[in-house]
Amino acid sequence: CRAELSPSDRSRQTARRKAIYEELHPETRQGSPGVSRQVGDLRQRNAGDDRFTANTAAATGQSERKIQRDVERGEKVAPEVHELIRGTFLDRGRYLDELKAVPRQDQLAKAERDITAGPKAPPRVPSEEIPADNAVLFRRFLELADEISEMKPANLVAGAGRQRALLNQRASTLGGIADDIMGGLDQ
Repeated sequence: CRAELSPSDRSRQTARRKAIYEELHPETRQGSPGVSRQVGDLRQRNAGDDRFTANTAAATGQSERKIQRDVERGEKVAPEVHELIRGTFLDRGRYLDELKAVPRQDQLAKAERDITAGPKAPPRVPSEEIPADNAVLFRRFLELADEISEMKPANLVAGAGRQRALLNQRASTLGGIADDIMGGLDQ
């Protein structure tokens, strides 16, 4: 039982796991003789000779695509940038994806600027688009949703302590409400 890793920590650890895996199983490395993504694997596979992504996906229960994204984030974002944003409001997958598109030598400066600028407020919906009788309720929902989206699930779970059942119940209720909202929007 442990707290969930942040996106930055998970990407660094997954990239490190890949480096170790490929050291132990060099034949699984992309570009190795007999391995081709387009034509298929031309060599005989031994039991346990899976690609890194397949092996890790099976071990963690996550999709191969998620593993690939984490590895790419871990490899393309500079280690000092991971350390800088770790545990901050910038420690999100979307931000890591934004950073990996920036040249490595400019990533640290960008992250420092973004941390200094602070979190950006979400765009506000003009009140004329909201019916007057529901405007207060709608604005309150947006405020609460913003507060909830800023919470780190791992910190919330850790803070619940013995009250995990209550946290589970409330999270389940919120999930049901979110499903109802999405259903209403689809209509």
